[in-house]
Amino acid sequence: MIKSNLGVNAEVKRKVHVIHHTHWDFEWYFTANESLVQLAYHLDEVMQALEQQQISYYLLDGQMSILDDYLTSFPEQKERLMKLVKSGKLAIGPWYTQTDELIVRGESIVRNLNLGMTLAESLGGCMNVGYLPDSFGQSKDMPKIYNGVGIQQAVFWRGVPDDVTTQREFYWQAEDGSQVLTANIKDGYFVGVGLIYSDDAPALVKTIAAGATGADLLLPVGGDQRYIDFNLRDRMNLYRQVLPDTELEESNYPGFFEAIKENELPTITGEFISSAVSKIHRSIYSSRYDHKYLNDKVERRMIYQVEPLMVMAEKCGIPYKQGLLDRIWKLLNKNHAHDSAGGCNSDKTNLIITARYVEADQLSYSLVDYLTRKISESRVQVSEGELVIFNTLPWTTKKVIKCEVSTHFAAIALEKDGVTVPVECLQTRKESNRSIRRKEVADAPANAYFVHELLIEAEVPPLSFVAYQVVEKTRISANKLLAETAAVSIENEAYQVTFEAGELSLIDRKRKAAYQNFLAFEDSGDEGDTYDYSPPYVDDRYRLNLNGATCHTIRNQLMEKLIMTGEW
Repeated sequence: MIKSNLGVNAEVKRKVHVIHHTHWDFEWYFTANESLVQLAYHLDEVMQALEQQQISYYLLDGQMSILDDYLTSFPEQKERLMKLVKSGKLAIGPWYTQTDELIVRGESIVRNLNLGMTLAESLGGCMNVGYLPDSFGQSKDMPKIYNGVGIQQAVFWRGVPDDVTTQREFYWQAEDGSQVLTANIKDGYFVGVGLIYSDDAPALVKTIAAGATGADLLLPVGGDQRYIDFNLRDRMNLYRQVLPDTELEESNYPGFFEAIKENELPTITGEFISSAVSKIHRSIYSSRYDHKYLNDKVERRMIYQVEPLMVMAEKCGIPYKQGLLDRIWKLLNKNHAHDSAGGCNSDKTNLIITARYVEADQLSYSLVDYLTRKISESRVQVSEGELVIFNTLPWTTKKVIKCEVSTHFAAIALEKDGVTVPVECLQTRKESNRSIRRKEVADAPANAYFVHELLIEAEVPPLSFVAYQVVEKTRISANKLLAETAAVSIENEAYQVTFEAGELSLIDRKRKAAYQNFLAFEDSGDEGDTYDYSPPYVDDRYRLNLNGATCHTIRNQLMEKLIMTGEW
């Protein structure tokens, strides 16, 4: 018997909640295709074990993307799966993929949960536990996000150092006061395989009891792409014989949280990114820059352009296409699985990740192109040869827009309400509209058009647009505003950048702050892997300065550019 802090001098029997599960990496050193093949056979075992009552409960890693792919190939298994989910034996959701919390945007995390919870509910019910057993660090905003979708409990492993808390159960609170009852599986989601392989029952129970806040202990039995442990009950019976003062029960996370909810628990706040007790792999923030760039590009477009345009289009009578949005968000969220987002994968896996980003990029850009055209055409008065500039943000914007306009005119001007507006033409190039050119000859006027690269300062109301009429300029004049000088400084109302003595300095006028030598270049080695940077034992490190660089600026009324050239 042990003493519990559930009550003064209350003696209760210790109870181990055995959580049978698998941690199913969507992809990693293996591809998602290789993972799907294994899953197709694994789910046969899962359903058989549950239907034949060889195990009581099973957790399918809290993510729905693997079931989404599985049911695409095996739709005939849907009813069978739904029966197990509805009975409470098979726990699914709430995630679409096991997301990384610190690389992707908060909106992507919300969409990940929305996709996962919606799909889980359609298959019989969602496990409303924020289950992230392997994400590389925890964002301080997760309690707020969880509460926003109706989740009050969370499970994670990595990131909490002992100087924050040594207790396994606590309330995790966000800055706005949102909180979730949390279980920190300090020894990893795989600690329970000791139940299967080790006969040292006291040692295993001692491990999971360290830091527990009461008599209820958590033992997750599972691992990466782990099979069903058909001997689970035999092993539990063996432990019961060795530990007469300990009850072992097949359980699930909702059952565990129900058991500990009355415990006296601390409240802790903040993000958890310490590697003191578990690896965090913070170098993944810069692994595979090509992936990070594409992810940021598509996330921004989806959040700040595509979805606002969908709303604007719906106001014009153009149908809202949720299915297209879901398809793009699924592509993104498949790439947001913690290994995928980190770039810490095999080359063959990273090729597939790149392909998903390219597809999401093309789909999202195509939506922007289609919707802006259709919204422009839906206006009451539409004129030939208009340039329409959109603002998809919820506030008025005034900024310089760089765009290209194709016309049959060698020189153009822009008008709004019959009044010429200031515009700067950076360059004009002549193109041929013939599909095949057998030889280079001068095009007849009918076979040529001109592409004008323009700068225009536009002020556009929120979630709206402005239209400019493109007209022919009767007289072609040199662009007197464009000038190239040997000056070493550029500026606008917010910043001033100066190049002097081989260094760049920055003045932030809004913050009234100055930064000397704010941009530096270094070339050095790395003996680490795709997870972690590791400096070489012997390395040639080069601090590359800008001494000897040639500097000049290009200026006009709407743009200033500082160009440095040189060699290292």
